[in-house]
Amino acid sequence: MMSHPSPTDRPPETRLVAELLRLAPDTLPILRQSCIRVLDLTADQRSSASDVGAVIMRDQSLTANIIKIANSAAYHTRFPVKTPTQAVTIIGFDVIRSVVVTAQLVEQAQAYGADMANVTRLLARSLVAATLASEWGDRLHYPENGFLFTNAMLFTLGDLVLALCRPDLLANLEDIRIHNPKGAPTLERELLGRPLRLIGAAIAKHWHLPDHLVYLLERTPMLSPQRLETPQSQLEGIVYAANELARCLLLPASPQQAAYIETLIVTLAAAFDISRSQLIASAANAFRKAKEFSLLVNIPQWYFLPRPSTLAVTNSLYAQLTHAILETISPNQEPVATSLQTLTPPTDRQRLSITETSLIESLPSASFLLDFTLKSLELHDPNALFTLAAEGLHRACGFSRVVLLLVVPSSGSLEARIGYGANIESLLPGLHCRLTNDHVLVRLLHQKQPAKITSLSAEDHGKTLPVDYRVAWGNGPCLVGPLRTPSRPIGLLLADHGPDTHHIADAELATFTLIVTQLNATLLQLAQ
Repeated sequence: MMSHPSPTDRPPETRLVAELLRLAPDTLPILRQSCIRVLDLTADQRSSASDVGAVIMRDQSLTANIIKIANSAAYHTRFPVKTPTQAVTIIGFDVIRSVVVTAQLVEQAQAYGADMANVTRLLARSLVAATLASEWGDRLHYPENGFLFTNAMLFTLGDLVLALCRPDLLANLEDIRIHNPKGAPTLERELLGRPLRLIGAAIAKHWHLPDHLVYLLERTPMLSPQRLETPQSQLEGIVYAANELARCLLLPASPQQAAYIETLIVTLAAAFDISRSQLIASAANAFRKAKEFSLLVNIPQWYFLPRPSTLAVTNSLYAQLTHAILETISPNQEPVATSLQTLTPPTDRQRLSITETSLIESLPSASFLLDFTLKSLELHDPNALFTLAAEGLHRACGFSRVVLLLVVPSSGSLEARIGYGANIESLLPGLHCRLTNDHVLVRLLHQKQPAKITSLSAEDHGKTLPVDYRVAWGNGPCLVGPLRTPSRPIGLLLADHGPDTHHIADAELATFTLIVTQLNATLLQLAQ
């Protein structure tokens, strides 16, 4: 008789997963019943807006989010939306599903003190997978498209658990997916002791998610060029394929991924019985929809940009696909490289104008202050406001480096979230500290007014920044602007001309001060 290894004989990762699943009721996050009920209703074609609205009304936080979105500039309503049912009618089931899932998972991740850049990246990927599945479902005339959207968005629950509990294992797994996408399932089992989708199935059971999602996660996924004839084969094939393509396109590019995506395009076009050009066009349209949703769920839009490989053949299917997506969601926009571990906005060569793209597009330097004031008054989303200010300081005002740091209440820390400038991606992780520390950044956060400092190093009397980081940042003067709500500081803006420049003009300080002042005034209005 074959003997089975005891728990202590298993590899460490296998023991970890077994323990995680055994303790699931105590260690894993819980979705509120209102969220689960909304997912059930929006996946059912027989449901009405009043059915969904009645469930949302019983959840105060969810009601506030949905009504806020319905009253946003994105929907141009003539009269204020006051009830969840009105909001559901205006924004539709797909957006409701996206908002419900995203808000719940972000809330859980913050409660667990997770790396929010990691979680946000995974949510963006899930949202792209959901819109891909929905787009392909329309083309195949799938009878219940809501099932496709929900199942595709929740198909990678296992990734979320690793992001919450073992981000080191997630990083290892993502590296495998980048460099060996075809062999990733086998290597995943070696790393974790079992397929990650089975962990996702355990989470789905724990959350009492629909049985059809659990069924999908427990089945061994397969991609075949054979035409998907039945609704069940369409559901399984579309959900798995949407997640595979979204993951490959949104991970940092590699030659192996380019080859794998080529195979995916050929296989999926045959399975869906459409041309390859139609498949590429539908994928580009799905990315456009995901980008539009991102404004409503507060996910920065650079998370939705694919990273094409510079080694790809110009006329290859992979190159055609990435070009079509980039042209659809951001015409004439260079792709942005994003780190797996931290938010790393674009380099100086790849300056970003993605979030609220049109806001900066037409801003000449001479009129920037006036335009910034007028445009900031039109915005109702703090994230869009922060991006407008940071990008404007970099592009329109000429500051070589601009960094926005925000207070993260759930972790009690101050963290760099947006950055512009050369090599800024390597500097952002070092701009992070606990709010309880006597850190130079915390002292600057509590300043009353914008100011020019000699340098970060000169202000760092307690040597709270590592020596190598102070060297990397440089000794040039820097402008600092604290951001506040009526009751507390919420962030900090830094702007300078790089590590080797030793002059900031008084006029530049005046411009910076006016922008920070207007930014704080608008934040005050939003808080009221």
